[in-house]
Amino acid sequence: MKEPVAFKPERDDEMISYHEKSRHLSVELIHSHIVAKNITVLEEYVRKAHPADIAEIISSAKIEDALYVFRLCDKDKQKLVFVELGEATQAEFVGYLKLEEIAFILEDIESDDATSFISEIEPEKAEEILNSLDSKDSAKIRSQMSFAENTAGRLMSFDYAVVKENEAATKGISNVRRTAKETDNIYLIYVIDQKGIVKGHLQLKDLLLSHHKNKIS
Repeated sequence: MKEPVAFKPERDDEMISYHEKSRHLSVELIHSHIVAKNITVLEEYVRKAHPADIAEIISSAKIEDALYVFRLCDKDKQKLVFVELGEATQAEFVGYLKLEEIAFILEDIESDDATSFISEIEPEKAEEILNSLDSKDSAKIRSQMSFAENTAGRLMSFDYAVVKENEAATKGISNVRRTAKETDNIYLIYVIDQKGIVKGHLQLKDLLLSHHKNKIS
């Protein structure tokens, strides 16, 4: 049987770009290395590949192979890869990863990603995971989960800038200024209606350049 061709990155000092170098390595080729348990090649691949590329490989693999590749990544890269996985794959991983592995992944990723992940899994498992987290992280996620998706409460718990539909641009700018004292998340601003439901978003630049009497829409 012909041995799979080894992966030899051209640049050892750079991560392979999702849109550049790793695309020439077909999914089938990487899977052939997984089947062959060619650990030297795979370790080099996950070290250099973009997290989105690794997530693509994992998402198309059987769960045992997916976990094998995932665990070849170093701990910091596991976090980046996990965020790139689809919700279905993330949920499937929950049944196989140890609690300490999940807690490590969640502790440093963006709180909105962590909340979205926890919201999609079985309540009993979600509670088990939340109890394994640092108390501060757990409390923040619980707080965010108490608000419905696409509502002002959920967005404000993420410290996003929020303005109201049909209010004057000057008032919107004042709201963003208050938010800016607490967070850097002000460049993308969410627009909500009178019921607190998200209707869309706008860029900070567009708001600042609006005539002061213009209505936000």
